[in-house]
Amino acid sequence: MTYILLPGPPATKKNSQQLFRSKSTGREFPVPSKAYKAYEAAALPLCPRLRIVTPVNVRCVYYMP
Repeated sequence: MTYILLPGPPATKKNSQQLFRSKSTGREFPVPSKAYKAYEAAALPLCPRLRIVTPVNVRCVYYMP
């Protein structure tokens, strides 16, 4: 079993989006917020690179401040 502990409060990708409008088409598109990009950049080096070759069960537990 592998445990990965990421310090700090999580920033979700879905709930932290900003909407931008395309200049060429006028359509809106979602872009991750600066808070999410900073969280992702800080968390990525802490996650080990695992080669997963079978189905896995993932459990995420969040402790909010």
